[in-house]
Amino acid sequence: MGGTKTITELLLLNFLLILTPIYFYQFIITNYSAWKSRVSLGIICGAASILCMIFPIVSGTGFLWDLRWIALMMSILYGGVFAGSITALMLVVFRFSLGGLLGSVNVLVVALILLLSLLYLKKSYQRQALTGKIIRGIYFSIYSYAVVVSAIAVHFWIVGNMSFFFQHGLNVFLLMFVSYIFATSLFIYFSENIRDYSRVKEHVSQAEKGNLVSELSTLFSIDMSQTLEKAHTALNDATSQGDWVRTNHLVPIQKNLQKAQAKLSRYVQNTKETSTLKEAVSIKESIEEVLSLMAGYSKQKQLNVKKEIQSDLTLFIEPIKLKQILLNILKNAADATPHGGTISLAAYHKEHSIVIEINDTGIGLSTAQLQSIMEFDSTKMNKTIGRGLTVTFHLLSSISGSIVYESEVDKGTNVRIRIPKK
Repeated sequence: MGGTKTITELLLLNFLLILTPIYFYQFIITNYSAWKSRVSLGIICGAASILCMIFPIVSGTGFLWDLRWIALMMSILYGGVFAGSITALMLVVFRFSLGGLLGSVNVLVVALILLLSLLYLKKSYQRQALTGKIIRGIYFSIYSYAVVVSAIAVHFWIVGNMSFFFQHGLNVFLLMFVSYIFATSLFIYFSENIRDYSRVKEHVSQAEKGNLVSELSTLFSIDMSQTLEKAHTALNDATSQGDWVRTNHLVPIQKNLQKAQAKLSRYVQNTKETSTLKEAVSIKESIEEVLSLMAGYSKQKQLNVKKEIQSDLTLFIEPIKLKQILLNILKNAADATPHGGTISLAAYHKEHSIVIEINDTGIGLSTAQLQSIMEFDSTKMNKTIGRGLTVTFHLLSSISGSIVYESEVDKGTNVRIRIPKK
């Protein structure tokens, strides 16, 4: 009984070590460049594989094994050649440091086989959705398992101890087989959900920055144009005095100011035209597109998403603005809703407007938070309600829309967006 407990504890420890890189994964892909992310992932997975070797799973017969190769496999699939090579190098160097030439060479050969073969298979893996990736990951884990067991068999054959391999090793291989599949599935499931959530956050952040930069650049251009116009008027007054010296000095300046003002006017006009490219937008398709973007995060939190959308709803509007509004509100709803909660969406005609309602069964908003929303000032960046909601208010204001919040703590929030049909 004591031996079984020890195996269980060591197995759980190996699982924990293999899943450790996931805790750092979101931070890595959010804060580092692509190259640095791969290097960091390779180092973390390499450390996880080394720790698995330090704490191997020991069977009652003294047979040692661990989950180091799962860390290498995940490093290759999610970090490519850089991450995989770093993990493999760390793993092999550590094994050589332990001594035993035959065992070290064995590890080197397995690492090279897995590195080269999984790099070749990586492209087909990346094209899959979550379910497809888990299925392919299981195939890869079975393949890795077969390579590792074959290497173990070769090792025992070389040392002339195949009897031990068949008598004691086979009893361990079934547990090893199941552990490989289970560890791989867990790693892929959590990693993919983290990646989906990070994509949503990045999409929201980039869109918010784009909207803010666009607004600021337009305001700056208008302000500069007005300033130049005032300067031009002042110069006109000065040159009209008839003074020969002042006129000869001021006329060139006046002409340059006129050119600058003309360029800024064209820029402002182009900015306005670019930012107001409207088209007929299907509300249903826009909602479906945003929900698709958030699908991974919703699955991770096991959210039940209900929809009741009229199919004939259309707005003549800038598509990016509507999607950004929906994404901001839905992300807030998903963040506030606990695992297993429900988010309901409804869209319908009402008088001369289209109404979109988003309900969640989340933590709700306090009275102070609701007050901050009701007292929102569109001319300021409201720190209380956050940048995302501030951008949402700006976007709604630009399309003559409105938003109403109703909420109760620990029961949920109802958000009602109303956009006039033009």
